[in-house]
Amino acid sequence: MPQLLPFYFINQLSFTFLVLTTMIYLFVFTLSALLCFILPFFF
Repeated sequence: MPQLLPFYFINQLSFTFLVLTTMIYLFVFTLSALLCFILPFFF
């Protein structure tokens, strides 16, 4: 079983990286959408 440990660790790492990237992408997307909707009211 010890030989499966690195694969599990890499899988966990890639999963965390994927979730982080998705969260950052969603955050930037919502931020840009909000800016596009809010900025015309100020100018």
